[in-house]
Amino acid sequence: MALIVAVPAMIASVAGPLLLARQVGRRQDKIAAQLKADNKRVADQAAEAARLLVERQDAADAQRALAAELLVSANERLGGKLDVIHTLVNSNMTEALQGQLDRTDEVLVMLRAIVELDRTAGREPSSATLAYIESTERKATELRAAQNDRLLQARVADAQIVRHA
Repeated sequence: MALIVAVPAMIASVAGPLLLARQVGRRQDKIAAQLKADNKRVADQAAEAARLLVERQDAADAQRALAAELLVSANERLGGKLDVIHTLVNSNMTEALQGQLDRTDEVLVMLRAIVELDRTAGREPSSATLAYIESTERKATELRAAQNDRLLQARVADAQIVRHA
């Protein structure tokens, strides 16, 4: 009878740990399979993220290239318009300066005619008239120098425009 009780107890004491080890092994296999699936899912997500990053990088490179082309084109158009504006402003300022010089020369002619009329009539011109003639001659000389400078600058600017065109 002791044997009848001892054999099943012995079987249970041997079989219990074996069954427990088998269950633990299955659980470890299941956990390993889940880890492997998780690792594959993470690797797939990383590959997709890398692919999307490369796509976005390519799109950003294309946008930068397009922006650079547009900037160059805009700069060329703007440069051309600035050249036109520069030419028009210079032309208008040169014309205004020439007009002022012409009026100054006309005033000088009239003042000199007045002096000649005074002398023909036997009178000496007034000191104020002679002083005004002197200051007007200085002004005419300054205006001629400024006009010559403007014309020289216009030639230089035109040469630069031709060189950059």
